[in-house]
Amino acid sequence: MTGFRPISESDVSELLALWSACFPYDPLSEGLLREKIWEDPDFDPELNLVAVASGRPVAFASAVVRPQFAPRWGWIKLFTLPGGELAGMGSELLAEVERRLAARGASILQIFDSAPNYLVPGVDPRYTRFLSFLEEHGYRRFDDTANMETELQSRTFDTAEEEARLARDGTEVRRARAEDREAVRTALSRYFPQWVPEVERTFANEPISLHLAFRGSRVVAFAAYDANNLGTGWFGPMGTVPWLRGRGIGRVLYLRCLRDLQAQGYKKAIIPWVGPVSFYYRASGAVVTRIFWRYRKRAGY
Repeated sequence: MTGFRPISESDVSELLALWSACFPYDPLSEGLLREKIWEDPDFDPELNLVAVASGRPVAFASAVVRPQFAPRWGWIKLFTLPGGELAGMGSELLAEVERRLAARGASILQIFDSAPNYLVPGVDPRYTRFLSFLEEHGYRRFDDTANMETELQSRTFDTAEEEARLARDGTEVRRARAEDREAVRTALSRYFPQWVPEVERTFANEPISLHLAFRGSRVVAFAAYDANNLGTGWFGPMGTVPWLRGRGIGRVLYLRCLRDLQAQGYKKAIIPWVGPVSFYYRASGAVVTRIFWRYRKRAGY
């Protein structure tokens, strides 16, 4: 007997084993799995399915619709392929998840890059079987991105002189406080609306994992860590208002975050979904360590 049913928290150990077999370069802990599925702000139990054969899970899919996007986007956040004689269930599982996403109004479907809550920003091209599966089912590569890493051990991330220089220019730099939440939301809503949900999460951490730059009472730059993929040394997002870029504010905030991660015992920091490679290389010697291909298709095709 084969079929589909909603994912249950009692499935966790089996889901981890299925993921590990398919995606060995992207290990999932129990905590990360829970963060990606049940702690997603847009979690929908009907979009999280297990494929079952002879009473046991053989594959699973976790998907989400982000209602803040127009037209609506749907993401398949996690997906595993069954092996052997059950391989065909992968196509059936994908079709069922796609149908449910379309029924919720999703017109564009993407794979894995489901910000603000995502494990990886695309598909590592070393997963050849999975790439082939996606392309056979109508998904097309539309972009590439990369993760970088920077070493934290035996290093000093001192920003005192740079902060003093910024202060003389009228820019105050400090860690976010609980009472800054509204000012942060106002600034991000205007200049970086896509990052509001991730940055909001930093206020739940202890200490708050967000560093800010102020001009007067206005937030003009920010840098965060532990906003996604908790426990992995995950940096970002960060941003500076357009008219203050190039003054070294972002570098100071970035290094303050690295100093925090170092103090928490991390050996390296992961910088995901990188835009300006040269910025991170110059600021901390970060290097590109992962490449990801991004895939999408129109629902119903």
